[in-house]
Amino acid sequence: MSKKIKSRWLIVLFPFTLCLLCIGFDLLLFKSKVGSHPINHIDSLLLTVSDFPPQWTIYYDARPITGDFDWGEENIRIGFVLGSGFGYSRQYVYRFSNVLEARYAYFFLRKDLPVITKESPINFLTYKSALANEWYMRCTRASTGGVACDVLGRYEDYIVYFSIATKEKNQLAPEQLERLLRSIDDRMAAHLSKK
Repeated sequence: MSKKIKSRWLIVLFPFTLCLLCIGFDLLLFKSKVGSHPINHIDSLLLTVSDFPPQWTIYYDARPITGDFDWGEENIRIGFVLGSGFGYSRQYVYRFSNVLEARYAYFFLRKDLPVITKESPINFLTYKSALANEWYMRCTRASTGGVACDVLGRYEDYIVYFSIATKEKNQLAPEQLERLLRSIDDRMAAHLSKK
């Protein structure tokens, strides 16, 4: 076969091969259920008031996420408040169709969610989940003396976003935050072990 004929075949086959790879990637990422965990009640992965220190109450009940952060096969959020507005917390839980899609989403959620990135981070707590496949945590000190922390973790095909902020000093101890994060890990561990 001459070089001219080989180069023509290459010109024809390259776009065709590229299209097949793109279709395969799309099917793998968005249609595959490999590595997915079925769940009947995603709300069982949410924190409850009993996980929080005293005087925290429900700010808004568990409900599906809407708007710009409506991602995944299934999702849910819940909010908590300290006293009459001295602190706020929220938790989002996302379930994706597979691990690959969750990894892809983690990358973009980390960029898009209102996680603390610009403020000067403080070393409030060094807890890192041993269960999560990917983990991001950042805390900062508010000008009023309180603390604000954002946590984003990927647990196989799930992503959990947790945020907490208090207005005044001593309203959240590092041990209290660690207890909340361990509660999230415990719920995820119990669910993932049911595979």
